[in-house]
Amino acid sequence: MFGAMASTSHEPATAQLALPEDVEQLRAQLQQLRSTLAERDAEADLEERRRDYAELANHYYDLVTDFYRFGWGPSFHFAPRRAGETFLASLEREQHRLAADMELGPGKAALDVGCGIGGPMREIARHSGAIVAGINNNAYQSMLAERANVRTDLVERCPIQVGDFMRIDQPGASYDAAYCLGTTCYAPDETAAFVENARVLKTGGILANHEWCLTPPFDPADPDHHDIKRRIEIGSGLPVLSRHTDVASALEAAGYDVIEFRDIAHDCDESTPW
Repeated sequence: MFGAMASTSHEPATAQLALPEDVEQLRAQLQQLRSTLAERDAEADLEERRRDYAELANHYYDLVTDFYRFGWGPSFHFAPRRAGETFLASLEREQHRLAADMELGPGKAALDVGCGIGGPMREIARHSGAIVAGINNNAYQSMLAERANVRTDLVERCPIQVGDFMRIDQPGASYDAAYCLGTTCYAPDETAAFVENARVLKTGGILANHEWCLTPPFDPADPDHHDIKRRIEIGSGLPVLSRHTDVASALEAAGYDVIEFRDIAHDCDESTPW
C-alpha cells in the first residue's frame, strides 16, 4: 500500500449479521461474482473492466459490505500498526495523521473520495473540527453512512453525496483538502480521477491518497506474482492493479506537486507486519 500527499473509533467496531443463512447467502453470491471475474482473461478484458468500473465496484460492495462491517468495523482501509496496538487503534491513529497532514481544523472543508460507510470521515471530522463531506456511488453504503451520521449527530458536518467520483457534483474550489483511502484504484483512468479531485480543490489544496499498488519487487514474468495480482483483483473487485510509478505519474500528469510518495507498509512495527 502506497501513501501519497499532493498539493493543489467512537463507533461500534462490529455490526451483527442477522441470521446464519444471511452469511451463507452472501458467501454464495460473492463466490459467484469471483468465479465470473476469474473466467475473464486479465489482459483481454482490461478495457471492458475499466469501462464497467462503477458496475463492478457496486456489485462487489453490495455483496461484501455487511461482511466488512462485521469483521472490519466502520473504516474500510488499512494502516501501519505499532507494537501492542490494536487494529482499530491503528486505523484511528492513521486517520488523525491524515487530518494533520491535510492541515484540517475548524473552518476547513475536506472531501472523502469513495467514503464507504463513513467511518474515516466521521472520525476525521470529530478529531479536527473540520467539515468532511463524502462521495460514494454505492447506494447501500451511502444509506448506512447517513444512518451512522444521524446516530453520531454529524449530519451537518459529514454530508453524503451519492455519485461518481469521476464526475463530482460540486463547483470548483469547494474543498481545502481531499483524501482517498484505497478507492482511486477502482477508477477507469486514474489521471482523470485525480484531475477531477483537483477541480474541486482550492488553490494549494492537499490531496492525500492511500493506494493499492504493485511494488518494485513485482515481476510480471513470474507466474506466482501474476497469480497473486490476479487474486487480489478478483478478491477485491478491482479492474486492475497499477504499478506505484504509474500512480505517481498520474498525479503529476493531473497537475499536482507530489510532496510525499512512499510504501507505508514499511511503517509497521516488525511484530505487527502488514
